[in-house]
Amino acid sequence: VDYSFAFRELVKAAQKGHVQAKHKLGQMLIRGVNIPDPVRPQSATVEAVAKNCPLALNYFRDVVENGPTVAARTRAAYKQYVAGEYESSVRNYLAAAETGSAVGQINAAFLLERGHCLGMSRGECMRASVRLWRAAARQGNEEACLRVGDFYYYGRLREEDDDAA
Repeated sequence: VDYSFAFRELVKAAQKGHVQAKHKLGQMLIRGVNIPDPVRPQSATVEAVAKNCPLALNYFRDVVENGPTVAARTRAAYKQYVAGEYESSVRNYLAAAETGSAVGQINAAFLLERGHCLGMSRGECMRASVRLWRAAARQGNEEACLRVGDFYYYGRLREEDDDAA
C-alpha cells in the first residue's frame, strides 16, 4: 500500500470537488498515517502522511458544506428566499446551520436579524441571530466577525427588546 501516492491522488480529486476524496483526506490528516519502516520493519515506523488537524478540519468542513443533504437544504433555502418565502428559507438555513454549515449559519442569522423570527420575540430573534453570527465567526468568517462586533457596538442586544415585542 502506497499511502503517499494515495494521498497525492486524493488531493487531485478533492481539488476537482470530489466530496468522498475530501472526507478520506480528512481522515488521513486527523491522525496521520504511519507505515512500517521498509529498512527496519520489525522495529520502527515512518510517517507516510503527516498529522495536520487544521487541514483535516478544512476538509471535513468542506464535506459538510458540500455534502448532498446540506447542499440540498441551502439550495432550497436560497430558492425560497428569492421567491419571498422567508419563513421557509429561515427553517432550511437553520437546518443547514445545525450541521455546522457556515453558509447556513450566516444566511439564517441574516434573515433572523431582518425580522423573520419564526414566532420569537424581537429580543429572542436578535439573540438567536448573534449566536449564529458567532458560530460562523468561530469558523473564521470575517463578515460574521464584523456582525458580532456590530451587535455589541451599536447595542442591538437590549433587554427592552423583549418588553416591546
